[in-house]
Amino acid sequence: MKIYTIGYGGDKKEDFLKALKDNNIGILVDVRSSPYSKYQSWTNKDDFKEWLNDNDIHYTWKKVLGGKPVSPDNVILDYLKRMEVAYNKAKDLLNGRNLTVMCSEADPDRCHRKQDLARVGEANGFEFEHILVSKRLKEEKKLDDMVLEFDF
Repeated sequence: MKIYTIGYGGDKKEDFLKALKDNNIGILVDVRSSPYSKYQSWTNKDDFKEWLNDNDIHYTWKKVLGGKPVSPDNVILDYLKRMEVAYNKAKDLLNGRNLTVMCSEADPDRCHRKQDLARVGEANGFEFEHILVSKRLKEEKKLDDMVLEFDF
């Protein structure tokens, strides 16, 4: 199963929604330890859920997959497997749309989405793709990739 990840960081609500739509997201699993933000109030659980639902994206919150504290690997794997079963049951209703897990950190390299969830998932047959919302972040990642070309 392919799981997308996304973080909102300092991004605008409209840019975040565009990234979700561009990646055909139908379900967003909020994996923040606490589904609230004093910096990005548009991501506060109840309003966020309503806004996503209004945009035909289903929302759920799974605290156990949060980054503070990080769950043990066996718990992460168990929840990824549960997520896969639930997604497969809902697949027809989603018309082929994708699932993403979301946290506040925009850069997946600095977030438990990649360091823990994707690490455990990929070791057990799951595939992950990390969505970058911010243009600045996309350019930094391109530069990082180009610099690796010189690492010989």
